[in-house]
Amino acid sequence: MTPRHELQDLYLQWRRWTVLETEAIGTADWVRVEECQAAKRDLQPRITRAAEQARLDSGAACAQDGQESRVRVLLNELIDLERRNLDLLARLRDRATAELDRLGQAGRNLRRVHRSYVPDLGRVAHWQSFS
Repeated sequence: MTPRHELQDLYLQWRRWTVLETEAIGTADWVRVEECQAAKRDLQPRITRAAEQARLDSGAACAQDGQESRVRVLLNELIDLERRNLDLLARLRDRATAELDRLGQAGRNLRRVHRSYVPDLGRVAHWQSFS
């Protein structure tokens, strides 16, 4: 297998993990998201080595057979998939932050209602001592 073929194969593995990661994000399966990210972290040094080998082996034959073009197209697709995952995570984070804000406001409202209807025992005891 040529270095460019190996690089393409590694990028295909990365794409597979990224698609699985997208599905896991969509179902809020955070354990699976972490598994996908760990698998991609493991691929990174292999991709770096394969890319370096491909650069060293950049002969006319590789460029002529269109392999370089296919790798470039695949790399652009991966960048797009990663951006989509980042956008999806940002939207989910924004929703969670908004929900947390709503819950915080509800908690503050409940504390105010509670204070309005439950007597402050310290204040009641103080006034009763003057009676």
